[in-house]
This record gives sequence, structure tokens and C-alpha cells, in this order.
Amino acid sequence: MGGPCEARAAAQSRALRLLECPAHVPQPHLSKARILAGRQCPKRLWLQCNEHSLATPPDAAQLAIFAMGSEVGERARALFPGGVLVPEPPHAHAVRRTRELLADARIAAIFEAAFEYRGVRIRVDVLERFADGRFGLREVKASKRLRNEHIYDLAVQHFVLTGAGVDVASTQLIHVNGDYVRGENEIDWTEFFARIDCDAEVQQRLPEVRALVATMSTVVSEADSPSVEPGPHCKRPHCCEFWDHCTGAKPKDWIYWLPRLTPKRYRQLRESGYTRIGEIPDHVSLTAIQTRVRDVVRSGRTFISDGLFDALRPFEGAFWSLDFEAMNPAIPLYAGVRAFDMIPFQWSLHHRDGRGNVEHMEFLAAGDADPRRVACESLIARLAPSSDPIAVYSGFEGRQLGILAATFGDLAVPLRAIARRLVDVLPIVSKHVYHEAFGGSFSIKNVTPALVPTFGYSGLGEVQQGSGASAAFQRIARGEVQPESIAKLRADLLAYCANDTLALIELIQALRELVSLGAAGAD
Repeated sequence: MGGPCEARAAAQSRALRLLECPAHVPQPHLSKARILAGRQCPKRLWLQCNEHSLATPPDAAQLAIFAMGSEVGERARALFPGGVLVPEPPHAHAVRRTRELLADARIAAIFEAAFEYRGVRIRVDVLERFADGRFGLREVKASKRLRNEHIYDLAVQHFVLTGAGVDVASTQLIHVNGDYVRGENEIDWTEFFARIDCDAEVQQRLPEVRALVATMSTVVSEADSPSVEPGPHCKRPHCCEFWDHCTGAKPKDWIYWLPRLTPKRYRQLRESGYTRIGEIPDHVSLTAIQTRVRDVVRSGRTFISDGLFDALRPFEGAFWSLDFEAMNPAIPLYAGVRAFDMIPFQWSLHHRDGRGNVEHMEFLAAGDADPRRVACESLIARLAPSSDPIAVYSGFEGRQLGILAATFGDLAVPLRAIARRLVDVLPIVSKHVYHEAFGGSFSIKNVTPALVPTFGYSGLGEVQQGSGASAAFQRIARGEVQPESIAKLRADLLAYCANDTLALIELIQALRELVSLGAAGAD
């Protein structure tokens, strides 16, 4: 792919700069990204432009997503031979260069064309020139389908382009073709991408965009941030980088942490005057699990159902715990793979025998070839000789085993036999146990430390979460890690995955000890 380390480093730098507000601008400017942020939450927009230091910095997984989006955009340029790239900021210089290219009829397309209108700055992924002198607006997304936010993205660009005097003849989203399967050779970019005409949808949004520009211009110029209560809108369509700042003072039993709370129900509870879970009266309708959480918050006593003993029967004797790590890159790395196909590259197993002895086994692919088959073969070699149940924490491993069995027909029988032995501990916990320290979440990273105080997730090195593991392995597979750093990163990957299966062993033991307390509702 030609210089991946340098290209992705530059892409990450550009992604970070999009979040910054240049200090030399007297009044913060708008951009399509900021307008869309303001549409999600005006406080987010104000903070982006006036108090960006309050944002939580993007982690390695988020930076990888930004960089992948940038690379997909760069690869789409192959669809427009003869196109010319406008250089990086400062924006005023890029606008002048764009004008020069617009005036040159020999230029078939302009990449990252820069414009400004009514204080809104944009960079257009592709501005395609037509023979009649008009232009096509082309937005590139690392997505398999058109989303509502893409229409607003295009509408903001259309508003600025037409305001700047560009005659826009058509508007398209260029996205990843989910049906394209990579062959043995290099990717065929003309087949990898698909186009969707969005003219009608964009025209429908333009009046709203004009109003948004006026509103957002006022928002960013205010001395103080808008007063907006955090809630479900902070996560849709994107997670806000100011979430930690805006929720730092919320109580531990903030109603937002009620499990499976819909945005509508959250609004209803707030409008009824409730901010804390413990304040919700008995007559207010809640789901069974929400009622359980409220009762535990009020009493401070751990909930243990009478059915926990039976639910744990599969783990009375010897058992395994299993965890997969996987990646799903937008640009497939291996032959026979589609965009965003899930590729397991690592597994960890812990085995607890009937006497309480624990043994650990693991696999981590090299990264230089499709890891799926060797991962399957190594897993079968470990698990096929045994009949002990296999604990997992979610349905992910079961789904992946089903996909792998369909992919590798000669391995289907042993893979499906392994899948039939899986026992998901997540529904056991969510149905039968609740501890106040869960904080409304049944994630294993919340549940295990709450029930096993000596167990934690600190000290794991660079890899701290599943998305981080995916990003780290993709860097190895794409040749973006310096040779002297590969061993350390691989060690961090192994430690992270092993910690999850050890956590499951410890959690099951803690659950069995809860049963031994003898009565539901005990401390």
C-alpha cells in the first residue's frame, strides 16, 4: 500500500487538527464537522471552539478509526484520474490554490478543495469537473451504507459550495462496497467503492442547514457555553469527546446508568424530576432489571437470585474460559475477505480442573497472512480432546465460530462441536446478580472487580480494551510497527486477552461463593 506508516501518521495528525480551534482566529470558525457536532449538541460545538482542552483525548482505537477514514478517502482518488490534491492548511492558502485549479479546465478533479462562505470552512473530498463546466460534489466515507449524518455532511458542503459560486450539478456519497471480495492481487478500487446519488435528500436538508449555520454562528460567539444536560444524545450519532467533562459531577446512581434505559424513558424520568436512581418511587414503572438496580442502590445489599445455583451447574466440575480478539478493517487485508469482515486473530484459554488448578493457553497470529485458519486449527487442537464446558462472556465467540465453520468447511464439525459447549456467563450475571459497584453495567470489566476486589485491569500496557487490541494488531499486520517495538506490543496483546479469560475464571468462582452465602439479598 506504499508508505503506510507515514500515511497513517499524517492521517492521525489531520484528524486531531480537525478537533482543534486555531488560536489566531479572532472568532472561532465553523466547519462541517463543527456544524454536525452542534446539531448533536450546541454545548459540544461551543466547547470544541472555546474550551477544547476539556476534551478527553482520543485513544489508540479512535485514532485508528480516524486514520482509516482518511486512508479510505485517499484510496477513492483512484476513481478520478488526473485529479490534483490541494495542500494542507493554512486554510486561506488552500482556498487560493483551489481557485487556481477551478480556473484550469484541464484539471479533471480537485481533492481536498478548500472553500469558505459565511464563516464556514470546508474541505471537499472530491470536486469532479464536468464537460459543461459544472461540478460534482463527492463525499467519501468508510461505511457500507448511507447514514442520515452523511446527508447533513453533504448538505453543509453544498451550502458552502453554492454560496462560493460553484455550480454543483450532482451530489454523491462514495462508500465502501460491502459485496466486494478482495482477490489474490491488489485491491481493485473501482470495484471496492460504490456511489449513491444524494441530490434529492441534500436539497431537502438545505433549509435546515442554512438555519443551523446561523444558529451555530451565534453559539460559538457566546461568552459562556450553552446549558445542556448530558444524556443519550451525547452518544448519538457519535460519542462526544466532552462526556467525561460534562458528567464528572454526576452521582454514582445517576438515572442514566439504569440498564437498558431508552432515550424516551430517560426523558420521562427527568421530566418527572428524578435525577438519582434511589429517588425513583415504587409506583414508577421500571423493567425488572431496573427495579432490581434501584432496590440495590437503596439498600446497599447485593442482589442474589435463588436461581443462581442452578445457573452455575455447568461449572461444578472442570471448565474452560475462552476469549477471542478480532479486527474488522474497512480495507480488507487478505484475499477472500470483504470490507469490515470480522477476522479473529487471537484467542486465550484458561482451564480450571476439578481440584481448582488453573492452566493457561493462548494463540496470537503473526499478522503477515490471514490468521483465521491457523487460529481455528490451534483452538481445535486444544479443545477437541476435552468435553468440559467452555465459559464465554457474550455471544461473540459463538457467532464467530459459526462464521468460521461456514468459511472452512473441513473444520466445520469440530468448530460447531466447540460452539455447542459454550456457556455464556453474561446472561447469568444480568439475571441473577447485581452489585452496587456494577454501576449499571454488566461488562466483565465492571462486574469482575466488583465481585473480586483483588482483580483489576491496570498495568496491561498499551492494550487496555478490545478495540485497542484490534487497532494494535492491525498496525502489526499492516507493517506499521517498528521491528524493535513488535515484541512489546505482542506481549501487551497476550496480556490483555489472558486477563479477560482469567477474569472469567475468577468471576465464576466469586459467583459460586455468592451461592454459598445461602440467601438472596445478602451482603
